[in-house]
Amino acid sequence: MSQHDSRSGQPLKASYVILLIALTILGYAASVMLPWVIAVSLGGPFEWRNLLQSRVPESKFAVLWNDDVCIPSLTLNMLSPGRMVHSLEIINPQTRETRSIKTSIPPGKMKLVPDGNQLWCLSGSIVHHVQDDVVTETSTGLTLKSPESAFLYEGQLAVLEETFPGSGSKVATPVHQLLVWSNDMWQNRGRILLPKVYSESTEGSAGNSPSDDQSSAPANPAFQGVSEVHVLNFQGQLHLFCSDGSRVLYSNRLEIVPAEAASALDVENAEIPLPGWILVGNHTQFDVGSDAEGLLLVEQNANFRSGSMSTDATVVRLSGEKWTKSQTWQRAGLMIEPHLISNGKTAYIIGQTLGNHLALCNLQKTEVRLPFSASPTMDRLAQSVQKIAWWASYPILILYALIVSRLMTAYRSSRYEYGNRTVELASMTRRAIAKIVDVYMVSLPLLVLQWVYIGSQAEMQEWLLDKMSTLDLQLFTMMMFGVLGLVVYAVTWLLVLGVLQGRWGISPGKWLLGIRVVRTTLRPCGVFRGTLREIMSLIDGMICFAWVPGALFFGLTSLRQRIGDLVGDTIVIRKPGSESFTGEAVLKST
Repeated sequence: MSQHDSRSGQPLKASYVILLIALTILGYAASVMLPWVIAVSLGGPFEWRNLLQSRVPESKFAVLWNDDVCIPSLTLNMLSPGRMVHSLEIINPQTRETRSIKTSIPPGKMKLVPDGNQLWCLSGSIVHHVQDDVVTETSTGLTLKSPESAFLYEGQLAVLEETFPGSGSKVATPVHQLLVWSNDMWQNRGRILLPKVYSESTEGSAGNSPSDDQSSAPANPAFQGVSEVHVLNFQGQLHLFCSDGSRVLYSNRLEIVPAEAASALDVENAEIPLPGWILVGNHTQFDVGSDAEGLLLVEQNANFRSGSMSTDATVVRLSGEKWTKSQTWQRAGLMIEPHLISNGKTAYIIGQTLGNHLALCNLQKTEVRLPFSASPTMDRLAQSVQKIAWWASYPILILYALIVSRLMTAYRSSRYEYGNRTVELASMTRRAIAKIVDVYMVSLPLLVLQWVYIGSQAEMQEWLLDKMSTLDLQLFTMMMFGVLGLVVYAVTWLLVLGVLQGRWGISPGKWLLGIRVVRTTLRPCGVFRGTLREIMSLIDGMICFAWVPGALFFGLTSLRQRIGDLVGDTIVIRKPGSESFTGEAVLKST
């Protein structure tokens, strides 16, 4: 017995090889670019330079404004590094709808102060007023040293400005003036009395003692003077928090000394402790806020510990006249610049994650992902591409297969003879469509599970990146079971396809397209060879070159064999009903 191809003995023409390689390169390039072309055409007009934009959320300045999350954002452009665009991103946590308000807030210290339907944004020398998405900017003529201490005082924007007494004063410690924004200018209302010294000996005289969890503090830790002040307006009353960098004191009274009477305090009261201040505890980086349960202080700390990355927070609440630890809050995964935001009803911790989104977590550890893209234009295109990538390239692949099939008809024979049988080799078009059907049959269950439990492909990638940042044992266990499940799933499909092709020469796609796999002897290829040719399809469609290797081998071999067919000694033919015979039984001499 012998096998024979009427043109197999002829060498390949150079024109055919060149055309095949050129078509393959053009087809692959077109299949890669087509999803992007469709995404650009459907995505509407945009400026190409916006593709190089990068947005940075300044979550440490975020606030709750009318139950929406307001986050300052800085947009950079790689083509113009010196050109920065500032905006306020307003995000509804329930609907996740977002709107953007352009501003010109300079980088550096700033503070957002919600005031009903209007929002104040205070920077060093400019007061920004936002109402009905319209920003009004007013230059103050005064550069503030501490705009981050801004708050509402008697319905007006106010700030505690740190100043130093004149050269004739004997007091070296700074003082804080209450400045109120009125008639587009800052008005000085006087000096705020803040503690200068606070030690264990003065705690008893104030009638307050530290909480139980602070009993391990040093024997005589003295308050070294105010370095940071937070003012919180809660239920119409002002609450003050002072820190010297390590210890935090609290008072519910804002004592103001008029400017004309303040000079008498420069020497006499420089080192006199003020009554009524309560020790909150030893906290370095902290935020203050309020919810339905009352006042709270949150000290946050992002740690690497015991091989895991997490964001920790200690919540301290005011109970009577004593601040006590309420709970320990922890999120698996790092949050960049975590910050407490609250509105008297709800308190959240907000921060950017390694998964390139903003996480909004309440103190009960319920988390909401806020939509925030680092590059909105590129993200829009990428999401569009990911949505259409599963089908957009297939028309190009089928068109390529049609052209190559027509080219092969002109240069290569489709008839294969073995013994007394003559069969027709399957065309590239039928094999390509059959492969597409098989890919969807294998991938569809995984896609359904992904959409049900996680979401789109973009959300899947973001979820994986965010979860991988936790590096904890539970996640690794979950990922191990996930990988094991994928391996079992893949092996199961390999065995199913191997059995189908080994016994009957078909797969779901081949059955629909009327083709089948056989050995070069035209006998069933067997389960081993059927499975082996499916494993080798990973090489036929290498990640970097997609279907290029398989297509080239198909077009350059006399029996239209891809790499898997060469290894398994198999060919793909039309189904028996499509076979053609040259007479009853024509014997070919060896």
